[in-house]
Amino acid sequence: MEDQTTRSNAENGPIGNGPKDDAEATIRSLRRQVRALRLILTVLAFIAAMGSTMLANSLGFILWFAVLGGVVFHFYRNMWLVLLLSFVPVFVWGIADQAGNPGELGIAGVLPGSLALAGIHTVFAVAGMAIAWLDGFRKISLRVLSAALAVGVLIFYDGFNGNPVSKWLAEQTVRSYLAKTYPDRELVIRDGGYNFKFSSYEFRVVAVGTQGEDGQPKEYWFRVRGAIPKLAYDPISEQNS
Repeated sequence: MEDQTTRSNAENGPIGNGPKDDAEATIRSLRRQVRALRLILTVLAFIAAMGSTMLANSLGFILWFAVLGGVVFHFYRNMWLVLLLSFVPVFVWGIADQAGNPGELGIAGVLPGSLALAGIHTVFAVAGMAIAWLDGFRKISLRVLSAALAVGVLIFYDGFNGNPVSKWLAEQTVRSYLAKTYPDRELVIRDGGYNFKFSSYEFRVVAVGTQGEDGQPKEYWFRVRGAIPKLAYDPISEQNS
């Protein structure tokens, strides 16, 4: 009888822990998925940040480098990784960009300029890291401070880039103004954006059916300003006055 049991065990192989092994395998699989998701989100944040640098003629880095710093620190809790991903790529890109066009300072100004450029971007990555770090504490006061810092970054970003809601409201203001003021003309809004120098939204309006000196339809830039958007500049009216 004992020999039969031994042969049966040998044929069937070692007996596992059953449900316990399945649970451990599931946990390992979930951990791999979480690590993969962290990596994907980090890569996406890095791509968004690098696409918003001053070297790409954008001031969106104020927000996206803060997002990069927050995401990296939240996932990996590593300050040096945040500094590495935010400072080094911009520094290298700055050197490569300025080396071909050093400007008035010449080659001697490339290194300091690149350091300053990378430093500016890194400041906002550190701000994002601080937001994630403070949010990790259980104290309400620290979480409130984290939220306040996040709001501060958003306000700073809005001051240089505007925001989609305000842009939409400003565009509707221009559209309504054109319909009321020039009902007999076909004026079409083509594009627009925020001009932080004048704290206003500016929209390029094309006069369909007209022809300028370059043979293209005439274009006008309308300006809207204010929390409650109001037209601040009408180039057509200025031209006719």
